[in-house]
Amino acid sequence: DKILSEFESGLRMGYSWFYLVNTDLGAQGTDLGYTLPDLLEKMVKVKHVGNYSIVLDNINPFFLKRQLPDLEEILAYGRIAALGSAVQSGSNRILQLVGRMHSAEQWKECFLRVNRKFTNIRLQTHFMVGFPTETDEDFAATLKHLDYPLLLDDIKIFKFSKRPTAYAGADIRKD
Repeated sequence: DKILSEFESGLRMGYSWFYLVNTDLGAQGTDLGYTLPDLLEKMVKVKHVGNYSIVLDNINPFFLKRQLPDLEEILAYGRIAALGSAVQSGSNRILQLVGRMHSAEQWKECFLRVNRKFTNIRLQTHFMVGFPTETDEDFAATLKHLDYPLLLDDIKIFKFSKRPTAYAGADIRKD
């Protein structure tokens, strides 16, 4: 309710760009019994004269694959300008080591579905390189995800760094 209220207030003030930012937007509301598509449906149905766009900054691929059918209904309204989902690696071995609950192929299929149906939506992702034990084959698998037919608009590439509170790499490297 608070997010929807702030959104409506922004519309009344004349704002036209709205960024939903969270560590994982896909988990938004799950603790309260609703989903991100529930919120977005209310947002895109707000009665408003004028154009506005919504950017979905970071949906974990695990939630993206679960919510995509409902999200596609929301994307059809034409209000979502960008969708971000950090795949992190094209190597399923690396994804498993960092505790991800999706495969690189599942992430890519989700993005390809959006690419094909909604060509105006910008797709954004993050790739991690330099994970301990990453091989040339792992890196090549990541590069393969940049190949056509997937069209990505924004890619952030970052070097792995150990974080004591993150599952990924908690005990892998001591430096």
